[in-house]
Amino acid sequence: IRDPYFGAEVLRDFQTMWARILEQRSFLRIRYEDARHDPEACLREILRYAELPMPQSSELKRSVEASEFNKMQALEKAGTYQQPWLRLRNDAPKVRRGVVGGYRDELDAKDVAYLESVFAR
Repeated sequence: IRDPYFGAEVLRDFQTMWARILEQRSFLRIRYEDARHDPEACLREILRYAELPMPQSSELKRSVEASEFNKMQALEKAGTYQQPWLRLRNDAPKVRRGVVGGYRDELDAKDVAYLESVFAR
């Protein structure tokens, strides 16, 4: 999190850059928190933005169910992804828990304080 190239400050700068771009242009912004709260609504918003046909509610519901965390975790553990960057590496999963703010449970208090100070700026 403190790495000068991959760390939190670079992520914050990247997020700031995208916020400015979104202010200037009419791109759709989907936040992880919103997608976790109401995945069907986010999917509808994405389809509408992309001007794609809107499926029946039952089809949307099936799509959301197919992308539930436990199913994504099982896919990741099975190693069936064709793209190597989606496979497990060093036993570090990309699909962790699906918890908003879950970093607070994973990191010690010093690291959490550091992250909160970086993203408060």
